[in-house]
Amino acid sequence: MIYTASGIPASEIVARGADSGIYPLVAGQPLIADPINKTWKDLQAANKNMQLPGTMLIGSFPNFIVADGLDITIRNTFRWFAYQVYELQSDYNLSVADDSTSWIWGCKDGTIQVAVGDEMTYPDGYLYYDAALFCKVTAADGVAVIDPFVQMVARIADGQRRTITDSGVFSADPSIIQAHMVCVVPGKHQMKLYSNSAHEPFDVNGALIINGRAKVEVW
Repeated sequence: MIYTASGIPASEIVARGADSGIYPLVAGQPLIADPINKTWKDLQAANKNMQLPGTMLIGSFPNFIVADGLDITIRNTFRWFAYQVYELQSDYNLSVADDSTSWIWGCKDGTIQVAVGDEMTYPDGYLYYDAALFCKVTAADGVAVIDPFVQMVARIADGQRRTITDSGVFSADPSIIQAHMVCVVPGKHQMKLYSNSAHEPFDVNGALIINGRAKVEVW
C-alpha cells in the first residue's frame, strides 16, 4: 500500500477523483477537523522535504540581532522559514549564559531556542530540517559578541527581478573542484571544503570564487 504523509491510503485519494494528491473535501459534507488536519500535514510535507529551514533577510542582517551585555535582541519584522514562514511582530529579547558559546535557532513550531556548546549544536528535540540558525553568540566577562555570518539562510523569491535568489550555499561540501565546475561562496556566507587527507592539498581544477569565507578541513 502507498500512503500520504498523514497516513491516508493513495487509493482513497484516487477513488475520490483528486488529481492533486491531496485528500479532497466533498461538496455538501460538513468540515470535520480530522481530514482538514491531515490535508494540512500533507501540504507541509513538501516544505519539510524540499526546503531547508533558514532566515529570510530583510535589509542588513547584522542590524537585526544586537547585544547589550548578555542580553540579545532580535528585532521586529525578522523572519525565518521552518515548515512555514514566521515573523516577529515586536522585538524578541533573550539572555545568554556568560563564559559560553550559544547558538540561537528559529524552530518549526514558531519558537526561538538557544543551544549551548563550543561546536554548533541543535536545540533538544530538533534536527536539521526543524530549525534555522540565526547566529552564534560568544560571551565572556559579561559581554556577548554576535557572529551573524554563520546563519542558515533560506532560498527566497526576488519579487523585483522575478527570479529565485540563492542567499546561501546549497551544494554539498566538496572535496574537489572539478575542471568543469565553478564554485562560488557568496559574500557574508561561509563554506567548508574538505581535502582527502592531511597529506593532500584541496584540489581546485575549475574555479573557486570566495566572496565570503572558506575553510579547508581534513575529510
